[in-house]
Amino acid sequence: MKRILYSILAAAVVLLGNYFFSNGTLYIGVETPTPIATPIAVIPTQVASLENTCPIPTADTKFQRNDNDGYCLLYPSYSTSLTGLIVINPSTNSGGDMPGDAWLSIQTETAGNRTAAQVADERIASAGAGFTITRKDVTVDGEQAVVVDGLPGQDSTRYVFIVHGNRLYTFEFAPWYPNVTAPTPLENLYATVITSLHFLPSNTPPAIAGVDISDMGTSFIYPFGLANGTQNEFVPQSSSDMIWKSPAHAQFTLQGYPLQNTTYQPQLKIYSADQYAQMSDQSKLIIERLQNILQTQTFSPQPVPDMFVTNRPQEELPFLPIQGAGQVLHVQEKFLSFQNGSGIRYITQLSQAAFPLINKQDLFYTFQGLTSDGQYYVSVIMPVNLPYLAADYGPDAYLHPTDVQSPGKYPEYLQIMVEKLNQPEGEGTNPYAPSLASLDTLVQSLLVGQSATSTLVPPTTELAAPVGKTGVWITNLGKLTLKQSGPEITGSMDGYGDFKRQDLFQGTSNGDTASLNSQMLGDLNLVFSGNTFKTVQGSRVSFCGIRASESNELPPGCGFSGTWVLSANNFFPGESKIIMKQVAGNVMGGFYDGKGNVFDKLSGQIYWGKGWGVNGKNYTDHTVTLVMNSFETGFEFIYDDLFQLKLCAVRDGLNSADLGNFTCNL
Repeated sequence: MKRILYSILAAAVVLLGNYFFSNGTLYIGVETPTPIATPIAVIPTQVASLENTCPIPTADTKFQRNDNDGYCLLYPSYSTSLTGLIVINPSTNSGGDMPGDAWLSIQTETAGNRTAAQVADERIASAGAGFTITRKDVTVDGEQAVVVDGLPGQDSTRYVFIVHGNRLYTFEFAPWYPNVTAPTPLENLYATVITSLHFLPSNTPPAIAGVDISDMGTSFIYPFGLANGTQNEFVPQSSSDMIWKSPAHAQFTLQGYPLQNTTYQPQLKIYSADQYAQMSDQSKLIIERLQNILQTQTFSPQPVPDMFVTNRPQEELPFLPIQGAGQVLHVQEKFLSFQNGSGIRYITQLSQAAFPLINKQDLFYTFQGLTSDGQYYVSVIMPVNLPYLAADYGPDAYLHPTDVQSPGKYPEYLQIMVEKLNQPEGEGTNPYAPSLASLDTLVQSLLVGQSATSTLVPPTTELAAPVGKTGVWITNLGKLTLKQSGPEITGSMDGYGDFKRQDLFQGTSNGDTASLNSQMLGDLNLVFSGNTFKTVQGSRVSFCGIRASESNELPPGCGFSGTWVLSANNFFPGESKIIMKQVAGNVMGGFYDGKGNVFDKLSGQIYWGKGWGVNGKNYTDHTVTLVMNSFETGFEFIYDDLFQLKLCAVRDGLNSADLGNFTCNL
């Protein structure tokens, strides 16, 4: 059960003094305990529905309204309250460790199409045998409600479960003394709250104008304008032993998303929470952190792991899948519920760099959540940007990169950016694109593991490892799907870039090798090693890839990933290098002089025309084109109209590369 102000309520054991529990029943004294019955005669069996207005406080009552959770109520004037917490006779001299004589905690979450009776039955069943538990049906503001006494717990508690508008309201009154016949302050609180409780009309969410998606045991709605379709697939468990390995999961990728060429794709991922917790100690810890945040309804970020950069003004919030980078910042934090679960949403940027700048390419919205039964972990990642962020490297003009990328300036810069990004969303302040409201709408529409139109549910046990070479592969040129039946292999590939080239493959497999014929690439001899493959040495065409996973980053030596040595001239300083990584069809990297200092940056997208290359931008937003040879040993640079310069690079470890119209020599 979620508790607000957990540290306060945990200390309530002190408040009970000489009281203790045995088999879930409250006993008084410690020498000769006598079982106490649990009468509920004071419970009103019928509470009249109020008019479509909130109750009016009297001289003996106070008023509380919660627009976020959609209710209003009255409570006794001798109590005090916070959102979701009402305390009788609050303690004023105990440093806040003891809340008072008694209290009411109000929790709300998505009901997941369950009734109050079903929720009560689940809670009673979960307690097991050996407890004296009573229940009674009542009506509260026109809705069915169930009152339950005797559930085991830290305190003797009366629970009231109500469902309104597919939202579950749990009222927790404690400590409850069922043996006391005379009305107590807590009885008065209970009667006042239950008889005055009114649900606000706005509590029922409006219909969503969008497109319904239902597949693989998951359904959701994406608002119009956010996509023009989805690509749905099961991603097999990654076999990597690295810390970022993940279990098999359902993945939904939004097609036609408003932002393109960003570091992260717009995706929803549904994992088995138990399987992910078993992947590594860190994944288990991340899930436990999220559970704690949802239970306490208090954001409790944790320190950034030592393996990542730690010069941040904040600490990390839970995030899966694990990445080889740390959170630079997080802003716009908010609790969100979906149809059968809840979680947190925030905006963040990940980086391995010491002083990364906030930019449109890397900034993204994320939702991290759990279903109410704890069975599934939900991860939503959606790129977002703002007009005042530069395309790929920085903020407004008032903070130039050279002024902030230093140990002395960077913390101040990040603090400014946190404050700026945390300003309210809107056209005049933070016109996030896409809007946070549209992304929240998508998240809130999720129904996980209970799809009404599909019987294919994400598995609770691990999927079997892919057979042979069957599966999805991310290559240097496109996304390749192979199917192996015995020695026979067939496949198809969707190429990167605007041309959307497609290719067909067929051939045979022999152990760790395969001989394939490609309509576009011709005859290929491939060598498979674990989850990677590449053409044999000396091939006229370099074709390589990695089995599809969370990162989809090609290994060094495949595509543009790796270190390249720049041919020295009047444009590049001597001993200059560029270190790049290719993630599916996206490429990013930094230019380094002979002393290891960054002097330029590059980001772009792979295209496949006559050969392949990158259409991109550098940090000053100038167009940069890289044209690679088919051996992938070198490439030519084109900076805007500087065609007269022979700007080129050779893969590290080589001295030259034939680029067709000239040879690049170091």
